[in-house]
Amino acid sequence: MRSRYRSGALVVALALAACTGAHNHQRGGLRPVLPSVVVLPDVSGMTVALAQARLASLGVRAAIVGHETSTAPRDTVYEQAPMAGSQVVKGSTVTLIVSQGPITPAPVPAVGAGAVAVPPTAQRFAPSQ
Repeated sequence: MRSRYRSGALVVALALAACTGAHNHQRGGLRPVLPSVVVLPDVSGMTVALAQARLASLGVRAAIVGHETSTAPRDTVYEQAPMAGSQVVKGSTVTLIVSQGPITPAPVPAVGAGAVAVPPTAQRFAPSQ
C-alpha cells in the first residue's frame, strides 16, 4: 500500500512532536519555555576572581583575555564584551579583558656624560655619510 504522505511531511511531523516536550503546563495550557535572560553588570575595575563570581551568580560564564595596559592594575578587568547593560541568555559567555600590568618600556643603555642615547632601531635608519 502506498502512503499519501511524502517523507518530508513525516520529518516535519516528527520535529513538531519533539518540540512539544519543550513546553510546560501552567494554568492548564501549553506555554513555550523561553530561555532566561539576564542584564550584565559592569565588572570593569573588579579583580578577575570577583568579576567571575559576580557573573557566575547570574549564570554567565567568563572568558579571560590578558592584555598589557598602562592604566589598570594587574589582574583587573578593564573592559568586557558584551558591555554592561546588555541582555544575554543564561549560560552565555562574556569576554573579560584583563590587565597584565603596566607596559614596561625597553631599557635604554647607559651612555657617557652629554651623549644622547639612540635606540638600536633608529641607528639602522640613520642617513649614511
